[in-house]
Amino acid sequence: TTTTSEPTTTTSEPTTTTSEPTTTTTAAEPGTCVTDPSNWVDSYFDGCEWYEANGCSGAELWANPNTGVDATMACCICGGGKTVGDGGTDPTTTTATTAEPTTTTSTTQPTTTTTTPEAGTCFDDPPGWVDSYGTGCEYYVEFGCTGAEAWGRDGVDAYEACCVCGGGTCDDKDDDWTDY
Repeated sequence: TTTTSEPTTTTSEPTTTTSEPTTTTTAAEPGTCVTDPSNWVDSYFDGCEWYEANGCSGAELWANPNTGVDATMACCICGGGKTVGDGGTDPTTTTATTAEPTTTTSTTQPTTTTTTPEAGTCFDDPPGWVDSYGTGCEYYVEFGCTGAEAWGRDGVDAYEACCVCGGGTCDDKDDDWTDY
C-alpha cells in the first residue's frame, strides 16, 4: 500500500499586540546589600546571579572591560556591592519604566529554504556545544580562543568544537584533492 499526501500550505492571519508603559519602583530595605553598579555584568556578560549560583573563585579575572569592576567589587555574594540605608541615609530606590506603547503587526507566510553548504565549509561540532562556562562558539568568534582549553566540557574544548579555534567539522564534498 502506498500513501500519497498532497502538499499543504498554512497561512497565519496578522496578529496585533499592544503594550502599555508600566513603572515599577523598588526600594531596598535599610541595611540591605545591593549590586553596585545595579546593572553590572562581567566580561562574559554574567551578572551577580551567576556568581550566586557558581561561586566567586577567580571572579577578579573577569572584570567588566568597560568599567574595570569585577564581581568582588560589584556583587554582595563576593564581598562587594553596597549596603543601602546605613548612617541615616535613604534606601536606594530603583525605578524602571517600559518603553512607550507599541503596536506590532506580523504575518507569517509559508517558506521553504534549502541550503547546500559549499565544499570545505566548517561546522561547529558538536552542534550547540557550550563550554564549562556556558559559552558557545560565538563567544570565541568575538573574543578569540586564547585559554579555551581551560573551559572544556565533557572532554571537548573550543579548540575541538569551534571552527574559529581550528576545530569543528569540515564538509569535504570537494573530492578533487588528495590528503598526503
